[in-house]
Amino acid sequence: RLVDDVTGLIRHFGASEAAIVGHDWGAAVAWAVAQNHPEYVWKLAALQVPPPAVWAKNVTLKQLLKSWYMFFFQLPVLPEWVVRRDDFAAVEKAFRTTARPGTFTDTDIAVFKSALRQPGAVTGGINYYRANFGARLRRAWERKPYAREELIRVPTLFVYGEQDTAIVPETVRGVGDYIDAPYTEVRLGRSGHWVQQESPTEINAALLRFLAD
Repeated sequence: RLVDDVTGLIRHFGASEAAIVGHDWGAAVAWAVAQNHPEYVWKLAALQVPPPAVWAKNVTLKQLLKSWYMFFFQLPVLPEWVVRRDDFAAVEKAFRTTARPGTFTDTDIAVFKSALRQPGAVTGGINYYRANFGARLRRAWERKPYAREELIRVPTLFVYGEQDTAIVPETVRGVGDYIDAPYTEVRLGRSGHWVQQESPTEINAALLRFLAD
């Protein structure tokens, strides 16, 4: 459904293809667009999250422990209560502690909280994990090989901040092995999960170089 949203948006603007850029869940959707509808993708840029097959191939106990919240989000009701508690204190703490100090301002946090107060927003966000977690876990458990038809066949940029507290470096090994097209990888040693907020100059430069054609 989310892939259809993206391709529908491209058609809405009268275009036949677009550069698709995504971070975290946005990256997961971007990979899926490129995999299922490469004819719509001029170039693909994914930040922090590798293709599902790379995740499944590389997943370790260390990564599963880092992904504890994905297990927690499978519970009914309780995750929503924790997220909303004390005016979204857990959300604020997450942004304050998983990025370099000063990355997110008080104004930024206020905007995030305002978005989460919208009806259905918290459950909608958590439902991403509920809807997709089982399939991802099964793939990791089965260690299924990546089928040839699943390769990404569009020019691709993958960006990874190596201080990520949620996705360990081992989990993103070998992304280029799954790209059957020109591939560029950028790693930033001082940045973490919120790489575009922590290192906007470097990220913008990398994107502009990649999209300069």
